[in-house]
Amino acid sequence: MKKILLVSFLMLFVAIALAHEAVMKAPLIVPEDQADEDGGWFVKYFSLDWSKKDDHCVSFNITNAILGEDPGVEVSRAWKQVPVLPHFDIRFGKDQYAFGRITTGKPSKHLQIFDLFNAPAEMMVKLVGKNAPIGWQLYYANKDFGDMKWDAADYGVRVTKSIDGFNLGASIRMDYTSESITEIDTLTNEPIIEGWEDPESVMHWEIDAEYIALEKIGIDIQIQNYDYDEDDTNEMNFYSLLYYQPGIMVPIAGQMTPYFGYITKNEILSEDEDGIEYGKSMKEYDMFFGANFKPKENAFIKLEYHMDSVDDTDDELNLQQDFHFSQKHPYLTYCV
Repeated sequence: MKKILLVSFLMLFVAIALAHEAVMKAPLIVPEDQADEDGGWFVKYFSLDWSKKDDHCVSFNITNAILGEDPGVEVSRAWKQVPVLPHFDIRFGKDQYAFGRITTGKPSKHLQIFDLFNAPAEMMVKLVGKNAPIGWQLYYANKDFGDMKWDAADYGVRVTKSIDGFNLGASIRMDYTSESITEIDTLTNEPIIEGWEDPESVMHWEIDAEYIALEKIGIDIQIQNYDYDEDDTNEMNFYSLLYYQPGIMVPIAGQMTPYFGYITKNEILSEDEDGIEYGKSMKEYDMFFGANFKPKENAFIKLEYHMDSVDDTDDELNLQQDFHFSQKHPYLTYCV
């Protein structure tokens, strides 16, 4: 108990001084090769944000800087939104793909500890609809592989609609990738890009829904087909999250929201330096249940038990503490 209180105090101090959001995690039941010598407390996520809704966003992931690792600071998002016409704005910069119901990787924005599917962020130009019967986003993104061996761009669209208490969404993403044609320079022995192969494309799609049943039971569902470009496999999987929306007041711990999650995934046939070979979809699954406590407005404590269907994978019990300070700092706000 003393150790938990000490870690919480230090985490709060560092977060106030350096970060907008601070997250620490402690595996209570975990495979031995994943636990550290001090009982498992480790830094999971620290961030610093400046933003104004529908205007701009700059978000830095400073987790590695806190840990003293490279790269120290990662630019998670950096975009500017400009009004163009009454029915849409243009957003340009580094932003997240409009794919799926989850729109941020910030732990304090999620009920659970387990990471559900969260689309990555890339440099893009995005049209953001407004003042319309349906919500919509249309984007062009340029993917950065870093090694200049690939030239890639994505096009995608997402639409959303609220109907009788249901929040519905659907997304399509066209993923184009070209491999470079290279020659070796005889003087420097370095590869030179001579051109690009014809682009290959795959299509990812998803549909999602959120609903509060009986004004008490929250239900979040997403079905997605994330194409791994393997003709002999089916890539369709889904996840569902159930939770008691009103919560239960617990002395000292505050409002407790119990939840249960189930997510299917492809089996992995092999994994090596050349990549991962996937098998059938919905062959394996992760299942978790837990409780999210909210003792203060800007603080969360999560306790979660996780089970993995993959053979020889042990169950886990995790404790996580989340703090965010958007209401305490007038210049630090959520970048969503």
